[in-house]
Amino acid sequence: MVGGEVRCAWSGVGHAQCYTFAMAAATLLDEVLALARAGEVDAAAELLREARRNGPLAEEHLTIFFQLTTKRGPTEEALELCAEALTLASRPLARSNWSLRRGLLRLELSDRAGALADLQAVLRLAANEGHLEQARAALLRVTMLPKE
Repeated sequence: MVGGEVRCAWSGVGHAQCYTFAMAAATLLDEVLALARAGEVDAAAELLREARRNGPLAEEHLTIFFQLTTKRGPTEEALELCAEALTLASRPLARSNWSLRRGLLRLELSDRAGALADLQAVLRLAANEGHLEQARAALLRVTMLPKE
C-alpha cells in the first residue's frame, strides 16, 4: 500500500489482473512444492522452467528453482537463475544472498575470478553477518584455486 493506494507487484495491470497473477503464482508455488515433497525434483524444476519461459518468475519461485537445480550439484542453469535474481533484487540483503549463492556456485565450478567478484560484492554490501562469515570462509577456498 502506497499513500492509501494498493499497488500490484506487476506494473501496468489493474487490480483484477493483479489478483489473477497473484493467485496463479500461489498455485504454481503449491504445485512445485507438492512435487518436490513427493521426490519429483525434476518435474518440479520443469514446471518452473515452463513458467519462466512464459514470463519472469517471482523471487520466491527463483529461490525454489535455484534449490531444485542445485540439488545434484552446480549447474549453468543455477548461475543463470542467480543472474536473473540479481537483476530483480533491489534490497541489499537480497543482493547479498544471490551474490553469495552465485559466488559459492562459481567456487564449486572452479571459476576463480567469478567467485572472487561475487564474494567481494557480499563483503561490500555487508547486509548480513552470516553472509559475511560465509563469504570470508569461501574467499579462503578461492585462494586455493589455480590462477587463470
